Amino acid sequence: MDNENLIDSMKKICGELGPTLFDDLLNGHIKNEDKYKKLIKESDGDLYKPYLFAKENMKHFKVVLLLSKQSQNESLLKLAAPYRVV
Repeated sequence: MDNENLIDSMKKICGELGPTLFDDLLNGHIKNEDKYKKLIKESDGDLYKPYLFAKENMKHFKVVLLLSKQSQNESLLKLAAPYRVV
């Protein structure tokens, strides 16, 4: 699967869980309690209770997208623009 299709697939899957989830993951807003609490279901069990997400631990939360090949695709470059790309 090429990078563009991978990103599109990730956006689609995230979109099924929440309309802003993909962007929230990449821009760090997912660390806000109001964002991640919406994703926790009762069936997730005790390990995912909101009170276990300590704010001091959330500041270390990172999302890393590792793409298999370099891309000059404009849509991918725009997607990465507001974020740190290494």
